[in-house]
Amino acid sequence: MGRVSASSEQPAPNAAPEMLQVEDILSAALRGWWLLALFALLGGLAGLGINLLQPVVYESGFTILSTIDLGNTGEMSQFEEDLGMEAIGQVISHPLLYQRVTAAAAKQGLPVGTVDLSRQASFERRMGTWRARLRGSDPRALEQVAAVWREMALADLLDAHEHALTVDGLLRKQQSLEACLNQLPFTEPSAGLCGPLSLRALQAQLRASARVIAEERAASRGLISAVIIDASPQPVVPAAPVLYRRGQMALAGLLIGLLLGVWGLRLVPRGKRG
Repeated sequence: MGRVSASSEQPAPNAAPEMLQVEDILSAALRGWWLLALFALLGGLAGLGINLLQPVVYESGFTILSTIDLGNTGEMSQFEEDLGMEAIGQVISHPLLYQRVTAAAAKQGLPVGTVDLSRQASFERRMGTWRARLRGSDPRALEQVAAVWREMALADLLDAHEHALTVDGLLRKQQSLEACLNQLPFTEPSAGLCGPLSLRALQAQLRASARVIAEERAASRGLISAVIIDASPQPVVPAAPVLYRRGQMALAGLLIGLLLGVWGLRLVPRGKRG
């Protein structure tokens, strides 16, 4: 007698919780567009409101103009030109310059208490133009400190350029001494083409020249003679309020509002959508 096997059929598993798929979201968005628009508008306004609640930030600054003159140095690679231009930024952003500017501004009686160059200064380079920016809460102090900073930065740049020109002259002199050294025979005395200089005297001059070149290079602060600084006075940019990330804040609020609107579509009964 055959055994009756128990039915192996299992009850169908419960359906997964209802979730909006892509098609559902698109369909709901078409019906509830007003809800999405409302949330997006509220989100954008909230972003603008948060931005307006931030403290007002002002900006002032100045520009340094420069060009490359290859008359003395000959052809240079793009990398070498960039190094020469980057040296300008290193000079005008040096911490010691910041300290000198603050001390000079305070000595002139300027309101420097609200200005900290090390924290509030920023820079931007476009080709041969360096733009220095100074941001803070006191527009009068920003503009006046920026004027002192521009004057002292330009003086430092011109001084460094003079040392770079001196380096070039010393290098040419050193090359002539090395040529004389190569022409001198090993027996003394002999004047050759370089005057009555002995081998020992030439070596002493080369050592002294190398020391002076090292000192002048350090004083040039990385600047090269091919970089010509425009010494014409550039006006300091008047301090003006900065629209600090206002557009980004509004856009972020709008996107958050859209997401909340999509989520809100699930809470509105189907019969009330649209």
